[in-house]
Amino acid sequence: MLNPRTCYIAFFLILLTAALQVHAFQNREKQGDSLTRLADRLPRDSASYRARLSYYQSAALLFKAAGNPDKMIRARLSVASVYLDQGALNLSEKELLQVLQLDIKTAAARNRQSITFLLAVVSRYKGNFNKGLQYAMESIRNMRISGDTTSADFYYGEMGLLYGGLGQTGKSIEWYEKALDAREKKHSANYIIYRTTNLLAAQLLKRNKKKALSLVFRIKKKNPPISLQDTAILAQVMGNLYNATKNYRLAEQSYLEMIRCYQKSNSADESMSIAHQDIGKFYLERQDYQKARYHLTAALNVTAGTSSLARVRDLNYLLYEVDKALGDYRQAIAHFSLHKTLNDSIFNTTKSRQIEELQIQYETENKDRDLRLQKQNILLLRQQAELQSAELKQTKAAKNITLGGVFLLSVILILLYSRYRIKQRGNNQLQLQQKVIHEKNTSLEHLLKEKEWLLKEVHHRVKNNLQMVMSLLSTQLSYLNDEAALLAIKDSQNRIQAISLIHKKLYQSNNIAVIDLPVYIQELIEYLKDSFSSQHLIFDTDIAPLKLDAAQAVSLGLILNEAITNAIKYAFPGNRPGKISIHLTQLKKENYVLKIADNGTGLPPDFDSWQSGTLGMSLMQGLSEDLNGSFQISSESGTTILIAFVQEEISTYSPISYE
Repeated sequence: MLNPRTCYIAFFLILLTAALQVHAFQNREKQGDSLTRLADRLPRDSASYRARLSYYQSAALLFKAAGNPDKMIRARLSVASVYLDQGALNLSEKELLQVLQLDIKTAAARNRQSITFLLAVVSRYKGNFNKGLQYAMESIRNMRISGDTTSADFYYGEMGLLYGGLGQTGKSIEWYEKALDAREKKHSANYIIYRTTNLLAAQLLKRNKKKALSLVFRIKKKNPPISLQDTAILAQVMGNLYNATKNYRLAEQSYLEMIRCYQKSNSADESMSIAHQDIGKFYLERQDYQKARYHLTAALNVTAGTSSLARVRDLNYLLYEVDKALGDYRQAIAHFSLHKTLNDSIFNTTKSRQIEELQIQYETENKDRDLRLQKQNILLLRQQAELQSAELKQTKAAKNITLGGVFLLSVILILLYSRYRIKQRGNNQLQLQQKVIHEKNTSLEHLLKEKEWLLKEVHHRVKNNLQMVMSLLSTQLSYLNDEAALLAIKDSQNRIQAISLIHKKLYQSNNIAVIDLPVYIQELIEYLKDSFSSQHLIFDTDIAPLKLDAAQAVSLGLILNEAITNAIKYAFPGNRPGKISIHLTQLKKENYVLKIADNGTGLPPDFDSWQSGTLGMSLMQGLSEDLNGSFQISSESGTTILIAFVQEEISTYSPISYE
């Protein structure tokens, strides 16, 4: 027998060992907390980059050793953020994907929305807007599930940035408004509210200048600037507003104030890059090419990875315009080539990532199906085991059963087993057939997606080619002195732009077969207003909701271009004020009437539209015939053009003919 004293000593040693282990675990966790606090206090700049990274990585290892996966995941999230700050996008994405897998394995999943949010930011910087959108939506879904809305404004803001990058202005405005509302409610810092206001105002200027002005003055009154950074962002917003309203003197003053304040506040690379881009674009529009080149080059020369791929693409295109205007064609070609390469890279990356998602989804579905089959087989075997157990109990209870009964029981068991084997073979054959059908369906889905992307790419390249033609025509204008030739080329540019807008809408839309006519007409009007500097005219639009086949939209767009251009050029001599009305009315189910009217000088008394001999009139008449519609022109208190047509059935591939 063991001595009681020996037992007490052994028990004490066990308790002491356990206490030391608990103390060691607690010690590691405290050390991890200290390193995390130390890293959080360091400035987020290049000089402190390595120290912050080392502290967070060491903290993650300590939390892992202490058995605290939640803190370990948060420390690794900080590591990914440091990589992101320094533009190491691939390292940041790799770290985040590993952390996401760890978080999935934990039941709590407290950090899921933060992980997917950072993945959305990384994807946007890499130019993969579709992937970023999926991650951002996942963050919002996880936020709603967890009920933790602390960072809701960041998720909404990221959605606004992604939709803005995809060219979907309406949705971008919607998410920016949610982000601004959330930040005002939680009384965020001024510079954060100003930064959101700047992004929202930039989108609103594309749709509603009055609403943008009202928003900026409301925010400025409610939150007066305090710091240099506040003043810089506010000056940037005001510069954009003054530029949009053509008050160029005040716009330049605001932009220069913006640059001074950003430089004094030692702002991050991305903020300075956007600031230089705004003022560089302003000088380019003012044809001050040397200043434009200086600021656009400064915007481009930031730390690699801290500017999104889309911004680098846009900066190269602006520098191409500057170099072309200055006659530096070698540099212009280099910038345009890089712009084109980056633009194609963004779309190719998006395409490949979508295919990768489909493959991952397919593999996941296969694994889920295999798991369900395994559960079914386990359940079947369990039922068989229970059946055999019942039969054994019956055999033990019936000791007096004769050999004939035993033989009969054996036959029954053999029949049951045979039936089971037949059923199992049938199930296996059915599974193989289902697998073949699923693989065929998946292959068909891939082909359909591939075809859709190819069609979008075609429309995208056609739009780019048309823009190139317009650029060539603009270049040609500088070599012409004949007024008639100049007018003819400008008219041709407007016609090409009307067609280019169609292709732009097609490759940006989820449905590549149709054009949303109200949106298209509004953009065409905005283009013509800016092209002819027609601020003295009022445009009254009332467009019925209509989606047209692309071929019909081209014909209708060219008619609108000719009619509006003629009204701007000839109906109001001497830039006198006037009004141009564009109304699209639905008469019955598929019958529509397009009316373009002005209150200008009207047509000459002896004017005959069929004998006028002008290209524009012939073009409108010919295009009306292409629409299988009617063309009427009259002059009562101005000029009125009526086009009656029938909406055609929308084709699958939306072919466009320019014959």
